[in-house]
Amino acid sequence: MAKQLSSSTERAKGSSRSGDSEKTIDAMPTKELFIDMLTRDIALIPAIIDLVDNSADGAKKDNGEGTLNDYWVRVAISPKEFKVSDNCGGISVETAQKYAFRFGRPPGAPFVKHSVGQFGVGMKRAIFKIGRTFQVQSTTRTSRFVVEVDVDAWAEMPKWEFEFTDLDEKTKHAADDVGTTITVTRLHRDVAEKFALESFEAELRSELQSKLQDPISRGLATTLNTLPVDAEPMMILSDPKLAPAHKKLTYPTKNDKPVTVNLFCGIGRSSSRSEERVDAGWHVYCNGRLILEATRLK
Repeated sequence: MAKQLSSSTERAKGSSRSGDSEKTIDAMPTKELFIDMLTRDIALIPAIIDLVDNSADGAKKDNGEGTLNDYWVRVAISPKEFKVSDNCGGISVETAQKYAFRFGRPPGAPFVKHSVGQFGVGMKRAIFKIGRTFQVQSTTRTSRFVVEVDVDAWAEMPKWEFEFTDLDEKTKHAADDVGTTITVTRLHRDVAEKFALESFEAELRSELQSKLQDPISRGLATTLNTLPVDAEPMMILSDPKLAPAHKKLTYPTKNDKPVTVNLFCGIGRSSSRSEERVDAGWHVYCNGRLILEATRLK
């Protein structure tokens, strides 16, 4: 009996091994579901600002702590096309292959000091939010690549991969050629309708001035439909009899890179009483990006 039981057990184990493929369950998400979930929680203007943030981060990485006077980013919108281009260092082929087009931030991804993006979805989410066909072209001093994607065709492919349309890692490139251009066509209908409105362009300009006032005021030349986007840093009045309050706090983190918080409290000056009411409140910045504007405690 013991021998018979042992034999049955071995047959059961063998059956389990040979039938492993029949016992697996496919839980891979469809690309369309992933794209829909990725873009659902972000509005159009914040998506565009994410792309300009990437340019600002590239300029910071390329120039360190210095001014951004030699860098520019240009945004162009129309009912037919969206384009953002810059001269902010470009994306290397290695970064494109391993990180830039990944959905999420993989371990070992290079750290950009004082950057805003940390989750590895900003560029892809913004592109999918805007339209269904895109091209990313980027040049560094030592490489150049082009990626062209029809999102509808890509969504039907089983592999989660993009392919280079053009790739050059042998040619040295002049400084004037370095940079990145992202072009999106076949815009979603609601996006095309918004891009046709003067009111939307005015709102986007205002948000760029507000959210990116730090890199713009540091010299990052920014344009929207060829017109300059100007911004001034937030100013607090100071006088020996009424100096702004300042407190610096440092918080440890698990990765040994402490978070530093600077609190300033004072009085600003506006050109009118109505502007004073609009500007009053707490302004919260993270690595130079305005996160909350004129927030008031209730």
